[in-house]
Amino acid sequence: MQSQSTDIRDPFPPAGLARHATWALLVAALVALVAGCWLVDFERILRRTPDDTYYFFQIAENVAKGRGPTFDGIHLTSGFQPLWLLSLVPVFWVCPDSLETAVRMGLTMQAGALFLAGLLIVSVLSRTFSWNVVLGVVIVYTFSVFVVAVNGMETAIELLALAALFAFGFHAKVFLGDSSAVGKKWLFGMLLGVVMLARLDTVFLGAAIMAFLTWPAMTIPGRRLRNLAGPFAVFAGASLVVLPYLLYNHLTFGKMGPISGTLKSSFPHPSPLLAWQALRSWVGLPKMAILFAILVFAVFYLVWYLAVARKDTEHRDARFYFHTSMAVMACSILLHALHTILFMKWAIWTWHFFPYFLFASLAIAAPLERWIATRLGRATYGWAAAFLVLAGVLGNFYRLTATGSEITWPIVSYRAALWAREHTSPSDVFALKDTGNFGFFSQRRVINLDGVVNTLEFQDVLNARRLRAYFQENHVKYLVLHSTVESNPGVFDQTYETDSATYRSNLYGTMSDPIALRRSGEVYRATYTFPVKDDFVIWDISSGMDTP
Repeated sequence: MQSQSTDIRDPFPPAGLARHATWALLVAALVALVAGCWLVDFERILRRTPDDTYYFFQIAENVAKGRGPTFDGIHLTSGFQPLWLLSLVPVFWVCPDSLETAVRMGLTMQAGALFLAGLLIVSVLSRTFSWNVVLGVVIVYTFSVFVVAVNGMETAIELLALAALFAFGFHAKVFLGDSSAVGKKWLFGMLLGVVMLARLDTVFLGAAIMAFLTWPAMTIPGRRLRNLAGPFAVFAGASLVVLPYLLYNHLTFGKMGPISGTLKSSFPHPSPLLAWQALRSWVGLPKMAILFAILVFAVFYLVWYLAVARKDTEHRDARFYFHTSMAVMACSILLHALHTILFMKWAIWTWHFFPYFLFASLAIAAPLERWIATRLGRATYGWAAAFLVLAGVLGNFYRLTATGSEITWPIVSYRAALWAREHTSPSDVFALKDTGNFGFFSQRRVINLDGVVNTLEFQDVLNARRLRAYFQENHVKYLVLHSTVESNPGVFDQTYETDSATYRSNLYGTMSDPIALRRSGEVYRATYTFPVKDDFVIWDISSGMDTP
């Protein structure tokens, strides 16, 4: 029997219409996204997928072809989130020869994952709130999460795992005292482990869940050990899923987490200034303002829950589970934000914060219900919903279809990769920073010079100023530089005869020895805009590695 805990009568539109509109919106978003994956020109897809997307595709292709978890085909790496990588491996069994088709298939999988996440969310909300509230939540979810999270990164599979955890916890009554069997909590813990494999910094969600389960168990006199069986089952289930991956990383690479996390974090030494600079550079002030507003909302929600909702012991039902889940999510994103501000020092991207948007889209259910109950809400709800849908459709249609006239970084690196595939030998080795797009589409062995899909030993090479020797040992023939206007102005304006490039160790904060750049060795040049005019240049450096 469905639990409907609101006594107010559904406002306009009628509940039946709201229900049909909810399903129609999710289906329409799925159809539009899948059509966009297959019907648009591929360069348009490149414009909305970050370079890091193709780290996943390249490593997944190598795993599918039996080479192991390697990006460059030379060194094994831990620079990926495992669940999305494993999800991509079958794509290369189905289409091993068409890279563009593999990308379209991967993005289609993401659209399907986000659609399933929407279904799971609706399965909970429709048993907790009126269909008009559900429709409002789905509108926000569709346009702030669904249609923007098809980006090739781990985002979609992370959100699906979070939605599955949310839905299973609802049906298993995980937060409703001791009404959930230990076996169900163990399965809940395993799902939590899957969430962590989707993105390891969701460990903060795990910490919040354990706190919300353990504290009530500890406050019941005489039954502490019995009640702690539930939290222990959750912890055991999560550990069973996550520990094999962490142990493999530790035994193979010397660190439990991905190397990218090691390079981006200053833990245990706080670095708020570096975090601020990274957020401004890669997230930007407008998006930071939105994230800050979500965090303020999370604080108010958590305070309200602790002061009001948690004390309502008479209604331990679907509504209580929902509010507890939102409080847990609020706590987890606040912990994540605190960690980001204190310890993240480099390469902080928007997709790191998608759980914030998921929280916001779900947590508006309670205030939306209150607003609908007012006279103003009853009078304007239908018009407001229609306006938001129209604005979302038009805004995202423009975002997905506008191509622009400028050649941007994704386009220039893709075209350079096609040039490399046609004009160089399959045995040739390249080296550059921001390697994903070029490495995947060139089908050449490409060493990543910023280290995120390389090894920790490479950081020692940079720190010891042995990069030239490293290039020789790995038979690097071509060096690629894609940011010249500031670092190498002579290369940019083509007034140089010799120049040099150095590379930073993001682990030690030191610079490598210089690599010679000779104009006589330049074999490819293209101009792009990102965000200002710059050049993408390839040199044949095989003739010598001496210092200029």
